Amino acid sequence: MAGHKLTQLGHPAGKKIQTYLTSNQNLFNNESQRRLAYADGVIAISGATGLQLARDLYGIDVAAPELLDRFNAMLHTFGYAQALGRTADLCAEGRLWITLTGLHSRSAREGLPPRHQHGHPRHPHVWVYEIDRKNRPKEDSPCENCRQWVRGEFLTLNGTSG
Repeated sequence: MAGHKLTQLGHPAGKKIQTYLTSNQNLFNNESQRRLAYADGVIAISGATGLQLARDLYGIDVAAPELLDRFNAMLHTFGYAQALGRTADLCAEGRLWITLTGLHSRSAREGLPPRHQHGHPRHPHVWVYEIDRKNRPKEDSPCENCRQWVRGEFLTLNGTSG
């Protein structure tokens, strides 16, 4: 039954995002940082705030050349062509993929079974949100850059497959 809503996953994702936003009231002061992506307990934010968030919460440098090279190689497999003025690694979806890849690689390097820590980015259900002016999350669709690859790379996006 492709394309059905996975509401059992959407509700916990929305609650986790809302809890995060409530504890970080001053997070979204400018328009470029108003998008969040969530998967497998990991939150990613677009814009400059996302760099700091990944470092603080997960110990991952999302601007590391090795992670960006892996991300760009993944984009290349989808025939990615930049459609907007910003690169895909600045979007919340790109930051989420890079963070999940970094967490997956780190647990593999430490000799832990990756399935027990963080799986590969192709395995989680991903939820993308835009934050409104009242600091509330609303499900959103990917930008023109991310539309080219997110449905092929993540298991589902916003509860719909295919």
